[in-house]
Amino acid sequence: MLDVGIKKQLRDFTLDIAFQVKPGKILVIMGANGSGKSTTLSSIAGLLRPDSGYVRLGKEVLFDSATGMNLPPEDRQTGYVFQNSAVFPHLTAWENIAFGLRARHETRDLIESRVATLLEKMDIRNLSEVKARGLSGGQKQRVALARAIAVQPKILMLDEPFTALDADSIRAVRELTRAVVTEMQIPCILVTHRVGDILEIGDKSCVLSCGKKEWEGHPRDMPEHFPVCQCP
Repeated sequence: MLDVGIKKQLRDFTLDIAFQVKPGKILVIMGANGSGKSTTLSSIAGLLRPDSGYVRLGKEVLFDSATGMNLPPEDRQTGYVFQNSAVFPHLTAWENIAFGLRARHETRDLIESRVATLLEKMDIRNLSEVKARGLSGGQKQRVALARAIAVQPKILMLDEPFTALDADSIRAVRELTRAVVTEMQIPCILVTHRVGDILEIGDKSCVLSCGKKEWEGHPRDMPEHFPVCQCP
């Protein structure tokens, strides 16, 4: 289980958030731009250091301000998918997916086997030799998702991954995300500003406003209207 309780002073407010995500489940964090969503992900990934609090994954402590523990990002085994996919445009789909495995100096046989499996799973096997600059938005996000899970992360985090996609691509990537999280039995956090993402993919959801939770619960219990402050 991922267990998070952190505080971080930002320019206009203090991010103060706590939550848990069980293996195989997806927590959807929704909120306006600047509400602290991406800062939360960066803190879990180790890209930002919270002022206080903890980040635990099962029995492993990733961050604890009380003890001074702060694992570097490369040791946290997180998979991260960004809004703009952040694939390398000069590399092929195959090379993008293999990138993290090569960086870890995995064997050639393991790399080839795992990349082939992910190309099939993401339904982009016919695009393996196409450079990323030639892929559509939905195809790039499939490559980005495959690259994130190729290294078999212990946590999967997605930062507004559907924003630039059309309706069909959103539906397909949502389904792939759900299948991956269920199969790998890892906790997943999806950051979004879309109510549809909460309803379609979330096991648990929370609405974040100016660093604080305005609402938390099961997607089907989400009220039609809830107070959301406008962050500076």
